[in-house]
Amino acid sequence: MPPSTSIRWKDGLKVLLALVLIGVVFSRTSLGQIMGAIRGMSWSWLVISFLLFCLTTAFKGVQYWALLGYKTPYSQIIKIVVFQNALSNLVANSAGVASYFTMFRMDQNVNLKRSGLVFIITKIGDLVSVTIFLSISSALIWGRIEILHQMTLVLLTCMIAGWIVLMAIIPFRMKFVLLGVRIFHWLRLDRFKFVESGLGLIQMLAEQDWKVYARTFLLAIFLSLGYMAATAVYFFSRTQVFHIPIDFWASVYIVSLFQLVSMIPIQVFGGLGVSEFANMYFYTLLGIVNIDIPAALIGGRVLSYLFYLVSLLYVPVDMLIARFGSLHDN
Repeated sequence: MPPSTSIRWKDGLKVLLALVLIGVVFSRTSLGQIMGAIRGMSWSWLVISFLLFCLTTAFKGVQYWALLGYKTPYSQIIKIVVFQNALSNLVANSAGVASYFTMFRMDQNVNLKRSGLVFIITKIGDLVSVTIFLSISSALIWGRIEILHQMTLVLLTCMIAGWIVLMAIIPFRMKFVLLGVRIFHWLRLDRFKFVESGLGLIQMLAEQDWKVYARTFLLAIFLSLGYMAATAVYFFSRTQVFHIPIDFWASVYIVSLFQLVSMIPIQVFGGLGVSEFANMYFYTLLGIVNIDIPAALIGGRVLSYLFYLVSLLYVPVDMLIARFGSLHDN
């Protein structure tokens, strides 16, 4: 089967999964109830939620800006982040990632290796912050998630093991990479594309100077903690827009899990269906059953798409500001 045909089939299956799951959620409510949930929104929380959405976008921009050495204008970084977020959530994660690499290469003349390295380090920093937030939130609501104890412990163990691997790269560097390549080749796992790509990324990280490597990762983790904190508060504010009676740390636990799920390439349209179906399960598990959760979740989906569409207005506004600035200088 040609690669393009295989990709089309995979994308088709993702779309089918999204439609089936959102159909299941929609079957638990009605259009009238969804409209009622939207009309009953808290306008004060809606404003707060949009401001927090802008804050998370700004934080992601700061991550890229700092890790690129503050050389690229921040306003241009934000434009790239806006496009990346919009395409990731309105189309697919792969489209957002492609826009990230394309815009850095075409607009800012940042080579693929450098932008790729920043992207990887940012994701690793995000993974570290997710581990910390998941650990804290799960500890605080441990008695309410008994059925999820095993899954939570497995996830935390895997992420901590990932940390250990990354720390091992610093002192052993290329020796570690060569050993890993031999092991994967002996197990015949290097024939899988995702394994080959992973080994390539690890080799690229190992080639960095260890002092620069350590300093960059510390900066990435610090910035990611700020981004994750803003994301957690933003997610909580979204629940309050639709009056979902959930406490803050329970919502942090859920959003931490979804940060991990978003790294798995099974979603399209910003996790349409997958997010709503999983949230419905989590809310039921936490005993939140006294409101129309499916209607609130679908209303939240509509709100999310509107936020991303509105954020795209930054692009023409930034172009107008730049044009007026150049006219003023002349």
